[in-house]
Amino acid sequence: MLKKTTLKQVGNDRQLASLMHQVDDLASVLAQVRGVLPPAMASHCLGVAWSGDTILIGVSGSAAASRVRQLAPQILAALQVGGWKATAILPKVQVGLQSTKAIRSKDLHLKAGACVAFSELSANLEDGPLREAITSLLNRHAPKDS
Repeated sequence: MLKKTTLKQVGNDRQLASLMHQVDDLASVLAQVRGVLPPAMASHCLGVAWSGDTILIGVSGSAAASRVRQLAPQILAALQVGGWKATAILPKVQVGLQSTKAIRSKDLHLKAGACVAFSELSANLEDGPLREAITSLLNRHAPKDS
């Protein structure tokens, strides 16, 4: 529901008041959808919109979209209990709205202290696969002279 202070700010502008009610309704629907999902997955639901009787759910990735599809019957039931007439759910991946950029493995670097520690460890190991792996790691992260 809209807060009284928000309604005072809107004043007599009917168009703005209508828009505020729509936003409030969508926030309520989003809360109901998130309530059905596991807590770790709920934060991946970014928004909702209506297209007829179909609810479009913006999600952050394909894993979240898959989970929403799996839980569609429970989401629809929760919405109907909440008084919303929804007959279908359509998750939409919204990559542009993701809040964090994934770090590529090529962007990861060992600090100098870690390189020294791995070098000392490698010197104390017998020849074998573990020593080869540490040597490979050190070669990968050795400072590049350019």
